[in-house]
Formats: sequence, structure tokens, C-alpha cells
Amino acid sequence: MPTIQKQRDELDDVRVRLEGWAMWLQATCESNLDFPRKTVFAIATGGVQEYASIEGAEIEEILVHLKREIPNAFKALKQYYYFGCSERTGANQLALSRNKFTDLKLQGESFVFTYLAMVKKFKKIA
Repeated sequence: MPTIQKQRDELDDVRVRLEGWAMWLQATCESNLDFPRKTVFAIATGGVQEYASIEGAEIEEILVHLKREIPNAFKALKQYYYFGCSERTGANQLALSRNKFTDLKLQGESFVFTYLAMVKKFKKIA
């Protein structure tokens, strides 16, 4: 059973990946606030840019599922990570209380964490 510190570290890793996704999305499709088409990923080649594209694609896929399953949690993550809003500003933008926004953000981060953990587990089985 994972320790509380390990769970915190893993959730911090998810947050770093979401920050990377936001930077990647801004760099590849600044004018497009929806997700880019998969063909955008094929354009990136070599080194760090290729790695960022793979990371961005993986997080994008998860967030597409989140957007369908829990749209408000997706909106909270988008406000916080993509637009760089504070929790207070994000809550105002979505007409939510700060506590509700924080809960939705954590719910979205937990969704990404769980999805990544499932993918990792299935890769070990295969």
C-alpha cells in the first residue's frame, strides 16, 4: 500500500505533467482553445520537442476523457493550467465558489492520476 508521501509525490508529478501539457498546447495551437488534431503531433520531430509532443498527446487523451466524463473538472483544469488562473480567478471565471473550484481541480487531477496509474498497470501486464 502506497504511503501518503508517495501519493503526494505522484500527484505532484501529475501537476507537473499538466503544466507541461498547458505549455505544449500554448506552443502548438495558441489560437485553438480546443484540443489540436492528432496530425499536429506528427509535425514535431527530434529531442525535447518530440518528448513534449508525446507527453502532450498522452495528457490530451486523458483530458478528452475527463471532458466527457466530468466537464466541470476539465474546465477547472483548463482555467488553472492552460490560462494560468489562480483558484480565485478560475472560480470567478466559472461562476463557482473558490472551494467548489478547488474541489473540481483536485477531482480533475485525481482523474488524470488514476488514468495514468491504470495505463502503467496495464503496460506491466502486457
